Amino acid sequence: MNEIKPVFGKKPGWVVEPGDPFGIEIGFTTDRFSGYLSRVGDVVWISAIFSLQPGKGNFSRLVNECLRRGYMVKIPNPFPHMQRIAAHLRFMQTYEDDSYYGLSEVWVKDAKKRRNTKSDPESSDIAKQPFNDMEEGKA
Repeated sequence: MNEIKPVFGKKPGWVVEPGDPFGIEIGFTTDRFSGYLSRVGDVVWISAIFSLQPGKGNFSRLVNECLRRGYMVKIPNPFPHMQRIAAHLRFMQTYEDDSYYGLSEVWVKDAKKRRNTKSDPESSDIAKQPFNDMEEGKA
C-alpha cells in the first residue's frame, strides 16, 4: 500500500492495489479487479476499480467483505452501473463537500448499521446476495 494525500478532505490513507495484502484480505485480487481503492481509517473508498469478470458478483462480495470486517464503504461519483449495484446493496446516496473536488455525490454504507438479526432489514437475504448483471439483462 502506498501513502496518499487526504481523500475528500479526510486524513491521509492508503492506496490499495489488487493483490496487496489488504486487497487479498477483502477479495480485491488481480484475477477479479484492476485499478485501485483507498483505505482511510475505517473507511474503504471504492472509486477507480474495474471488474475483470463482469456479472460474477465479485464487486458485491468485495463490498460485503469490507462491511463484514467493520469498514464503512464509500463510492464517490459512481458510474450508473455502479449506482445500480450500490442501490441493490442498500447504500445511501449522500453528498460531501470537499475543498478540492467541491460538492460530490458519495454513496455510503456503514458496517455499524448491519445487524445479524432476522428483524433487521439490513441483514435480509437480498442484501447479502451478489448483484448479478445477468438478472438485469446487462450481459
